Amino acid sequence: IISTRVDNICATRRTKIKTNLDNLFKKLSSSKSNLYRINYNTQKFPGMFVKFLGFPIKGTLIIFKSGSINYVGVKSPNNFIKLDEWVNKWIHNV
Repeated sequence: IISTRVDNICATRRTKIKTNLDNLFKKLSSSKSNLYRINYNTQKFPGMFVKFLGFPIKGTLIIFKSGSINYVGVKSPNNFIKLDEWVNKWIHNV
């Protein structure tokens, strides 16, 4: 091995509350943020994808109504902290 680099870090978070994805989708869509892009179609997949587009956060959240959240595509541990701050702000206030 000549060199190594972190390409993708994944994690799972389980909140103690259920998430109303319909309300969350409406709230996030109405914010018109350039920070992320949302993909939510219950007929294709039971979760909501929130893809962060770069600065200051990079990665994707897959949010399920059970309260489980998958973090994928994270490049550094600092991004986990930023994603957790975003989750605490938006998901727990729905």
